[in-house]
Parts: sequence; C-alpha cells; structure tokens
Amino acid sequence: MQSAVESIMTGEVDDDAIEAFLLALN
Repeated sequence: MQSAVESIMTGEVDDDAIEAFLLALN
C-alpha cells in the first residue's frame, strides 16, 4: 500500500492506473 501511494505521488504511474487504484479503495 505504501509503495503504491508513493508511486502515485511521484508520478510513476499513469492516470488509468491511478483511477483503478482509487476505485479499488472504494
């Protein structure tokens, strides 16, 4: 979880991956 958040914050993932990640949290 921590590494996933860090990847998002550092821009190492694309928008689709971020959207999928946020959907997974809901």
